[in-house]
Amino acid sequence: MSSAPPDAVKKAVTGRKDASKDDIMDRVIEIYGGRKTVKTIPVIRGKRAGKESERVDYHFLGDVWPKGSFEHVADSCGAYLALQDNNLVRMFG
Repeated sequence: MSSAPPDAVKKAVTGRKDASKDDIMDRVIEIYGGRKTVKTIPVIRGKRAGKESERVDYHFLGDVWPKGSFEHVADSCGAYLALQDNNLVRMFG
């Protein structure tokens, strides 16, 4: 079994070891296609009622992924990119 450390994933996707999760997600959209939408929505309940919040969605592979879920998709794509020269990935990937 092969694994890719976080720094290797960041470097493979963005070319930088100090990339943020948002940088990785945005770059995966650029590499594989898709788009990101950001909507400002009013908060109507709770402590933040009356304020605004942002909803970030990623449109990828025919589905709409909320930001929290797309993080996992982007991490998987990043691991693939980091390991694409690995013999196991070359054999099955």
